[in-house]
Amino acid sequence: MASTVSFSVESARGPRTVSVAYERTGSGEPLLLLHGIGHHRQAWDPVVSVLAVERDVTAVDLPGFGASPALPTAFRTISRPWRRCSGPSARR
Repeated sequence: MASTVSFSVESARGPRTVSVAYERTGSGEPLLLLHGIGHHRQAWDPVVSVLAVERDVTAVDLPGFGASPALPTAFRTISRPWRRCSGPSARR
């Protein structure tokens, strides 16, 4: 069963709450598992039990993937400059 952690992050529009879903198992040295773009924490399911024998494993759903909600609107505006340099006119 996934747990969720929420924390406040400063943005240009003031503090915003960000929530992230995760699963944690095992004991030992900590190991943080991050999934690839467009995936979710369950991508690690085939190896988590093996890693958890010797490690404290935390598999995270990044914001907007799996059980984690998307980032608040205030953080989505950082992609605007990228859109300007990645559009058709940027390929000239």
